Parts: sequence; C-alpha cells; structure tokens
Amino acid sequence: MKYFFIPLLLFLIAAFVTYLISVSVKNSHAKNEASQILWYGKDREYYVYEMIASAFPRKNVFRNLNIPIRVQNNTYFSEIDIVIVTHAGVVVIEVKGMKGKIDNPAQGPWQQIYRDKILNFENPFEQNDTHCKAIRALLKKQGILNVPVYNVVVFADKNVSFTHKYKMLFKAEAIVDFIAYLNDKFTLSGKDIKNIDSVLSHFQKKQRKMLYEKKQKESNRK
Repeated sequence: MKYFFIPLLLFLIAAFVTYLISVSVKNSHAKNEASQILWYGKDREYYVYEMIASAFPRKNVFRNLNIPIRVQNNTYFSEIDIVIVTHAGVVVIEVKGMKGKIDNPAQGPWQQIYRDKILNFENPFEQNDTHCKAIRALLKKQGILNVPVYNVVVFADKNVSFTHKYKMLFKAEAIVDFIAYLNDKFTLSGKDIKNIDSVLSHFQKKQRKMLYEKKQKESNRK
C-alpha cells in the first residue's frame, strides 16, 4: 500500500513545483510589463521624478504642481511636471516622452521624426517658460524675491536625438548630475530652501484639498 503513495507524492510535488514556476514566470512578466509601462505617457514623468527624488531630499522635489497663470484678465491652472529646490535656485522641469529624432529650433514649434511619422509639437522651453513665470509670481506673492529659476527640458526616452544642443536640454540619465552641479553653487542658504519648500508644499496641499472637495461634490451629485 505504501508503494502506492510514493507515485502520488511525487505527482503532488511535481504539480506544486510547476505551480511555483508558473507563478514566478507570471510575476516576471508583470514586472517586465510594469517596466515597459514606466516608459509611456504620464509614467515617464514619474520615472524622472523618482530618479531625482532618490538622489536628493524628497521634501525638496515636487510633482504635478497646478500653478495659477494669469493671461490678460483670465486665470487658469497649468500643471508643472517637476520642481526641485536646490542651492542654486528653483529648477522647473518639463518632461517629454518622444523618441526618434527631434528637430528643435531655438524658437517656434519642434518636430518629432520617428519612422515614417512626423509630429509637430509646442516648443517645450516656451511652454515651460510660462511655468517658470508662474513659480516666480507665486514666490513673489509670499515675499520671496530674486530667486533664480531654471527652465529645464528632459526627454525620458533613451532612443531620442536632437538636431540642436542646448544648455538646459537633457536626456533623463543626465539630469541628476546637472542638479548635483547646481546644488554645489550655494546661491541659496538652507533657510532660503526651507522657505521655498514651505511655500510650494503649502500650495500643493491646498490644491489637493481643493481637488478632493471638488470630487466629493461631484460624487454627492450622483
């Protein structure tokens, strides 16, 4: 009788091992898929954000700040991808996810050339200049003046090239070294950085509260 259980036991062990292998493969596929997703859309911003936040104090790094921008008599909110406060000043980063060749003149629209497709898009430096002005206005409103603000553009995809090089245009892998370089300048004191962090943090919390209350009102209407 005991010999009957040996094949059964071996069968159960084999089945269990097969199950473990299938789970491992499934998890591996999930990780690979997550890694691929990381390089697309909004997650590219998160990828660059995590690179920076892992290398510098996270309290100095802000993501998706919705800053009010006033144009003539109208005020609207514009989302800033990443802001980091350094000893050299405030770095305002616009993240792009395009790949291929980028035709990037100093002024006017840029053009992405990838395979057989051509796509025109807004000059990210001009787009981000509006964000920089909004940051300056926000700090000025709180009595914080003469803070250097850097207009920086980062392309997250590894497979990208540019027709023109600019001092503030980077691929993702170079941005940490650039920020480290700025952080060694010590234009701003630790107290200055703390004050700027406080303004941006307070503003971000205020925006999140407004968004939460808006969602609650919309939910109550249903």
